[in-house]
Amino acid sequence: MAQAMPQRGSEAPCADSPRNDPPRNSEEMIIVDTFTRLIFGDGGEYDVAELRVIEALREVEPDVATDDLYAMGEYLRALGVAEMVSLVARVQHSGLMFTTPAAPETAPGERAGAC
Repeated sequence: MAQAMPQRGSEAPCADSPRNDPPRNSEEMIIVDTFTRLIFGDGGEYDVAELRVIEALREVEPDVATDDLYAMGEYLRALGVAEMVSLVARVQHSGLMFTTPAAPETAPGERAGAC
């Protein structure tokens, strides 16, 4: 009697393997995708969300604050796994990525945007 071979991906994941954890949310995926583009030197157009990730990265990591995108990719490429995970969390929790611009201040009794 032939034994059935386990199908690819059907094995139980290791409990301590971070690779088997699904992404926590879309913000984290945008950060990881943006870091991946930087690491591989993708010089295409960056969308608004990716540009916010890059700006947040510059704010939370002084070592890349003034770097161009290529140098940022070099920096990210040199990080170890634990450092990368930590940096993703710092960018995500920075509060800089998905904030909406503050409305301009108005004087009491004035409506914002009034002529």
